[in-house]
Amino acid sequence: MIIHYLELMFSNLTRWYIRRILPFGVIWMIFGLLYNIIERGLLGNSDVYPATGNPYNFGLSVLMVVPGSFFLGILVGILEVFYLDNRLDIYSLWLKILVKTLIYIILILLFLVTLTTCVNSINLNVSPFDPEVFKTLINFASAFAFWSIVIYSGLVIT
Repeated sequence: MIIHYLELMFSNLTRWYIRRILPFGVIWMIFGLLYNIIERGLLGNSDVYPATGNPYNFGLSVLMVVPGSFFLGILVGILEVFYLDNRLDIYSLWLKILVKTLIYIILILLFLVTLTTCVNSINLNVSPFDPEVFKTLINFASAFAFWSIVIYSGLVIT
């Protein structure tokens, strides 16, 4: 049904781009959901993250991480299809992997900082610019869990 609608609405080239970009969003969304499920399994019924003391709300986490992961995946897909696909052809494989890994790590850092700020702002019922939200962000960013997520995600996704 959706594909039929796309055929009526978009040109062949646009549909080709959508078919190349959309899987990035879907894959990232699936891994975001898997991350939430694993996190829930590890934390159980806890309402705080043990390593940081930051508040934890499974429902809110799913509502933020899954669509956020989809959006980040779409951004990565657009970056891959329109920029990296053509620009990195002249470089060796190891340099392509290094450049993509660095780009993905930067995107993941921005994503995690934004997501953490939003989730903690909602959990604490304060503005995203409140010092308490900044404190929870620093707690998370200085924890091993944060950097292990960033490095693992950057390497796996490349």
